[in-house]
Amino acid sequence: MAVSSNLLPNDSDREAPLQDRLVNASLVNVLFMQRMTDAGLSGSVCSQQQSTLGTCWLSGVWKLMAIMGLMAARDFNSRASHFIREFAEGPVQRCNKRLSVSVADSGSDTAISLRLLAGLDKQPSALVGPALTATLHATASWADLYQIPQVGYTAASSKTLRSQSSGLMRISHTSNGLAEAICTLWTEELGYNRGALVHAVYETSTHARFANAWSQCASIRTLRGCLTCAPQVREAQDAAAIDLEQALRSSCERRGLTLSAIAAESSGNLDPVFRTLEESAFPALMLSVHDAANVLEAAAARGGLLGESARTVWMMEASVVLDVFHTLNESAKQALHGSLVIGAASATDARFSKENVRSQWTGQNTSFFNSHWPSAWHLPDDYFDELTDEQYEAIRFYAAYEYDAVALVGLLACGVAPSGSLPSAFASAAWRLLPNVSFDGLSGPAAFDALGSRSMAGARYEIQNVYYAPSGLGMRSVAISANNTWSWAGGSMNTSGLVFPDNRSAAPQEMSIVFLQRMSDARYTDAASCGPMWRDGKCWLQEDWQATAALGMLAVEHFNARDGRYVPAFGNRSLQSCNRRIKAYVYDSGSTGEQSVSKLLDHFYKIRGSLPDAIIGPALSEAAEPAAATAGALNVVQVRAIRPS
Repeated sequence: MAVSSNLLPNDSDREAPLQDRLVNASLVNVLFMQRMTDAGLSGSVCSQQQSTLGTCWLSGVWKLMAIMGLMAARDFNSRASHFIREFAEGPVQRCNKRLSVSVADSGSDTAISLRLLAGLDKQPSALVGPALTATLHATASWADLYQIPQVGYTAASSKTLRSQSSGLMRISHTSNGLAEAICTLWTEELGYNRGALVHAVYETSTHARFANAWSQCASIRTLRGCLTCAPQVREAQDAAAIDLEQALRSSCERRGLTLSAIAAESSGNLDPVFRTLEESAFPALMLSVHDAANVLEAAAARGGLLGESARTVWMMEASVVLDVFHTLNESAKQALHGSLVIGAASATDARFSKENVRSQWTGQNTSFFNSHWPSAWHLPDDYFDELTDEQYEAIRFYAAYEYDAVALVGLLACGVAPSGSLPSAFASAAWRLLPNVSFDGLSGPAAFDALGSRSMAGARYEIQNVYYAPSGLGMRSVAISANNTWSWAGGSMNTSGLVFPDNRSAAPQEMSIVFLQRMSDARYTDAASCGPMWRDGKCWLQEDWQATAALGMLAVEHFNARDGRYVPAFGNRSLQSCNRRIKAYVYDSGSTGEQSVSKLLDHFYKIRGSLPDAIIGPALSEAAEPAAATAGALNVVQVRAIRPS
């Protein structure tokens, strides 16, 4: 573990402010629990990362987060306000606090993190991280035990799984805010009444990694520490897996949208997940899994689920996909064209313009950062020569939160003890002060509620539209949500530059059509009257009726694909610009009015009161007339398909 006793940059222009103002500085020792490696990844799973002597070293977003955390400490110490203006204001200017940072590898693992904390020679004044929800909540028990304030910067679970004696503070937005933004987009902007969430299910190996937390916790040496941490590990895992689902379900169903949650073991067999998506043809899908690359590549390879011919608008969390986009194969990159990425919006003023970030980024001395972590994680000498678009987007959606987490520690230290040393009860004092702390961070306006979570008030979310170009994937910002209201670039969705997978500027809209198909004949009640087609207690009709049903489904397929080989109008330019797609529901009319009406009512209740846009069939007059009465009562159009005898 590298320890920094001097957070001054090598640039002499940045040293002067600290020398002038903090000659008699009081140090605040902060431990960064950084996600440098992942103890659970090895072999082929780590092939896209950097494997050194059996250790899987993470890069991309995770390295950017560590960099931004160190930059925040340095900016606070020098009172540089290019990102956070409060650093240059009176209370902080008069404060004698300076952050002294230690950086340690959490290993992306609860047991490793607990052993690391147990082996510290000196307790820090504050703890920043770790990143993963389960590890954050497990280490929070240690922080509670020693009364050390802790700030989480990525975990978005809305659950509070620890006492308020010292307080787990979170600079990251909770799942509740994200869910509200998604559901208002789906219902009020896109006009959908159905959607799906594909979320992670923890694999057996992952559960095994965390099931050992009790024995690992014993190394903390105190019974109290073990009793509080072991049950919370599993509870935190479960909370992380289901929290977004619960928040989405609550928010969407209040707005009349039915949510289906589908659990995916992203490194396992995805066929059941894909079959469900194909059969249900959800108009909107939210992907929230850890191994997003595997899911996206598999969906693209399967065809029809993701890409131009898909009937579903895919949406992904920025924090999940930003670090995997560049690793995708070409087929998946092409298929992602027109999909959406959603994330909490960072500061939108000039402080966080790409130009300002670039001015602070380029020319940095890599030796300052490399001195804080192991050689296997060192930055190359040319790392800061240029700020790429990919790096800028990752900072905006992800790494800005670690910058603000470190800033919060500095602001709390100055608020609790503007002069002298920190009190021994710094944690409880910081907790009492927290509801009165607010600042304009890189991740946007930051304020906190009574539970230590970031307040939803003022939270903003941003939609990025993914586009494919020969140079690779790109993203453009098309909308910002504030207070659950979406504002579109250019004033409206149609003028925002938003494109969907089929390259249309209007969102695909679903028409639901119920087919009352003549599959069996309920008037024949036994084998003697039915003949050889009597199977499983029903009299099934022969191949000519199967062919009739197949042609109906072929018409749906051709309409959705705008295939005019049989109906030339499907290929006309006017229909090509139409954003309507058909979702077909097929039921057996039983050749009777009674069964036809029963199937209509079953469908009505199955989809929670959402009426179909049209009904096709049934074929026989004696079945069609009762069905017509029901359709008329429901004010639904019915088209009767009469097959010539």
